[in-house]
Amino acid sequence: MSRARFRGLPVALLVWGLFGHGGCYRAQIDIADGDAGATEPACDSTPLSSDYADCHGLLPDKQQCSVPDPNGWNGCYDGGCTVCSDVLQAFPFYFAWHPCCQPNDFCTSELRGRCNERCPAPGARDQVKPCWSRTPNL
Repeated sequence: MSRARFRGLPVALLVWGLFGHGGCYRAQIDIADGDAGATEPACDSTPLSSDYADCHGLLPDKQQCSVPDPNGWNGCYDGGCTVCSDVLQAFPFYFAWHPCCQPNDFCTSELRGRCNERCPAPGARDQVKPCWSRTPNL
């Protein structure tokens, strides 16, 4: 009989350990700094330029975007504020930083033209999420 009692003891301890403290199981999980998924990705807290802030409420019309920037880059189509999406794959936050610009998913390389001054060539900042943006990571 002592063998039967011995087999039941571990089971009894396990049940008591799980449910003997008020009927619930609690676990404490410590997440050390630097663990994967423990922190938000870095963001840039630089405020949006006042030149671009107005575009959150009202986009420029085609006439306002029709004048290409003589020093601009060849990344736009159908007006200087419609940026070809395929050239921005490495710059997921371009449109957050440049709200006057609109994406165009149907550009062809032979029809690209110079962009308006509102849509500058992409840069390093366009790879970093703005802290003030509600745009999810892409």
